[in-house]
Amino acid sequence: MDTTVTGLLGAQTSPYPEYDPSLERFFGPFSSAMNAYVSENLKFESDAFYEFLNRQVNRAWDWKSGLRMKQGFVDASPKLKDALTLNRNLRVFIASGLYDLATPFFAAEHTVNHMWLGPRRSNVSMKTYRAGHMIYTHQEAREKLWRDAEKFYGGVLE
Repeated sequence: MDTTVTGLLGAQTSPYPEYDPSLERFFGPFSSAMNAYVSENLKFESDAFYEFLNRQVNRAWDWKSGLRMKQGFVDASPKLKDALTLNRNLRVFIASGLYDLATPFFAAEHTVNHMWLGPRRSNVSMKTYRAGHMIYTHQEAREKLWRDAEKFYGGVLE
């Protein structure tokens, strides 16, 4: 999900990688943080095991369950266009990682630029960061994202 992170290639007998080096380092910390948040902050107790990602669930995902025309992915752009059209005060901030393999920055840019928003296009702010999918895992990008989000919210909440 993050092309800035590399790792050693395992067995070369499979067309699929054994692991994603950009995710491996987060399984333990993210799972621990989520478990702590759920139990300490939300006061929710359960014996269920929290998994950062679950490959079995991912493999079983119904890729034909999109919102429109069963195209294999969820396309929220028609709903976003409707919301921007109906609410002239709505402002949208889209943050993208330049090296994101899960949600490529250019896909978001392309989608927004083809929503035919007319003058409402200026209601959508887009920023790209030198990071992968999880912008917050890159310190410099995280700090820039914080400043940009602070500026965006400051501007829309005035």
